[in-house]
Amino acid sequence: MTTDPLAGPEVSTVRGSARVTASLIVASLAATILTWHTTIDATYHWFTIADYVRSGDDRVPVHPDRFHDILRGQVWRLATPALVHVKFLHLALNMVGLWVFASAIEARRGARFLAAQVAVLAICADMVQYLLVGPFFGGMSGVVYGLLAYIWMRHRRDPTEDIPLQRTYLAMMTVWLLYSLVFLPEAGNAAHLTGLGIGLAWGALPRRRAAAT
Repeated sequence: MTTDPLAGPEVSTVRGSARVTASLIVASLAATILTWHTTIDATYHWFTIADYVRSGDDRVPVHPDRFHDILRGQVWRLATPALVHVKFLHLALNMVGLWVFASAIEARRGARFLAAQVAVLAICADMVQYLLVGPFFGGMSGVVYGLLAYIWMRHRRDPTEDIPLQRTYLAMMTVWLLYSLVFLPEAGNAAHLTGLGIGLAWGALPRRRAAAT
């Protein structure tokens, strides 16, 4: 059996069980390409938690009630900000991280577990970012940090944990998080930290509860 640094030690196992991971990547690519092929504000607002309008250099919600659209049935807006990315580098890094961490979790915890985990991470990270910053943001970073934190904490709790921990990516993402906190206040730091915190808490749960599907 071959090894692959992007997939963990059991390539055939991981890649053969990555349907949810692959679907998330395809959805992210499709949503992002859609927004790139128009002026950004023409389609981006379809994916944000609240519909927005331009006000000078700012983007503000159309309705004074910040949850107007969600309370009227557009519940997909809670998670869809995670799908869209403004810059190619942001998209590329998040998709690599999603493949590395999500496929490993999916192979060993199952598709339903991963789908639930991604949904919780995306919704919580999006909500915190929205409440603190406003509607114009996007990206899978909060989810990716949450998945990484979950795997790291599982290894801290149980040295025999079978989900591979890619220490190179752990180091890279830790450095990037610290850099963005200090030098990039415009980055989605609220989403990053929210995902990180939820991932750590989820990973600290007893294995029997954390692995339920």
